[in-house]
Amino acid sequence: KMLDSLQTIANRYARERDCFGDTGTACISCGKWFPFEELDGGHYVPATATHSALRFDERNINAQCHKCNRFLHANLRGYFRGLEKKLGRDGLDDLEAADGPKKWTKEEIDELKLYYKRKLADLRAGIPPTTVADNPFA
Repeated sequence: KMLDSLQTIANRYARERDCFGDTGTACISCGKWFPFEELDGGHYVPATATHSALRFDERNINAQCHKCNRFLHANLRGYFRGLEKKLGRDGLDDLEAADGPKKWTKEEIDELKLYYKRKLADLRAGIPPTTVADNPFA
């Protein structure tokens, strides 16, 4: 339950970050524009036990249309191209290198919830999104 609650906040942040200043954005996988309500916080590296170190990494969560995320299993070929464009090849390599299993502590979960709540508040106050450098777990 605590992980699910954090995931909801992290996914919400990623969607609002990617839509900042607009009512929607292009899906990272297919490139088509969608309104906010038709976007998910989709993961490039799946949020599973074997990949749990990246579950809440904001580089790994991006606005993705329902079709790509829910029915095309993230449309990984398109996601790769979109993420490479967004992060650069070195950034994508860094993300993939951080992959692996992780057991999240209650303290880490609480810290990340606070982190994402602050970042959401900033976006809603009109403060543009920052880089992931201040993410304690990126």
